[in-house]
Amino acid sequence: MPQIKLKTEFFEEDGQIIGIAPEINVGSSGRDIVDAQRSLKEAIELWIEGCIEMGTLEQVLDEDGFSRKADGDWVHRQALSHQTATFSLPDLAVMA
Repeated sequence: MPQIKLKTEFFEEDGQIIGIAPEINVGSSGRDIVDAQRSLKEAIELWIEGCIEMGTLEQVLDEDGFSRKADGDWVHRQALSHQTATFSLPDLAVMA
């Protein structure tokens, strides 16, 4: 059975643990990290099932930067670099 590996990220926001799979833009939340991990896994599985039912899984994965390897597994494109950049913002109080 083909597989896909997804990056997941978890952070706290307003007393909840938020989990996201940024490569496919799927997110969920939970009371704690274990609950958030379970919830995100379920959300990802539902996303995959929904794409399969609509017949769009390959198209969506391709559009999200994935490619299929010879063994059938899907891999995400690899970044050449990860950087953090700082930008100036206008004073929002002046703009109001």
